[in-house]
Amino acid sequence: MWPAGEGGLSRRGEPAGSVWAAGASGDDLLEPISATSFERLQELLHDLFQMDVSQGTLNNVLKRGYEKLAVFEEQVKERIRDSEVVHFDETGMRVVKDLNWLHVASTPELTAYHIDAQRGQPAMAAMGFAGLCGHGGTR
Repeated sequence: MWPAGEGGLSRRGEPAGSVWAAGASGDDLLEPISATSFERLQELLHDLFQMDVSQGTLNNVLKRGYEKLAVFEEQVKERIRDSEVVHFDETGMRVVKDLNWLHVASTPELTAYHIDAQRGQPAMAAMGFAGLCGHGGTR
C-alpha cells in the first residue's frame, strides 16, 4: 500500500489504509481472487473490512483502475513492438461459455495480454501488432 501522505491520504487520493487505497495502489490484496465473481469479492470485502459493497461499486472501482492503466498498457505494447525479439502465443479460454483466445506478446521484461474471439493475424492486429511472426506449430 502507498504510504500515507498529508491529511492521511494515499498517493492516489484515497484514505490511507482503506480498501480503495489498496485497490488504487496496485496492492496484491485482490490478486489471488482476480478471476472470481463479484459475489466472491463482496464476500471478501465483508469478511476482511466489514464492508457491504454493491456490485455496481465494484464495477466502478474496476473500471476506474482499467482507465488509469490504459496509458501504461499502451506504453508496454509500444516497448514490445520496439523489441528485436518478441514471443507470441495464444491459448483457448472460456468467456461467458464461449471459446475465446488469450493472446500474449512478451519479452524477457514485458508482457501484454489480449482476449479475442479470433485467432491469428486479426487478433494480433487488434492487439496492436503487425508484421512477420513465427508460429509455434510450424514444422
